[in-house]
Amino acid sequence: MGKSDEDALARAKKIKYSVSSADSILDLPAGFAIDKNSKYRAQNVLVLVQIPVGKK
Repeated sequence: MGKSDEDALARAKKIKYSVSSADSILDLPAGFAIDKNSKYRAQNVLVLVQIPVGKK
């Protein structure tokens, strides 16, 4: 959230969430980092994983 949509987007861009993959393994970290100058405001990260039909 922010005072405006632009402010909210700027805050969201400061969130660091590093996803990695190797072969068929997707590594999703348990946490994320926010900019040290940003206040914690109940930020969260939503990850949507889409898998093609017929793939595992």
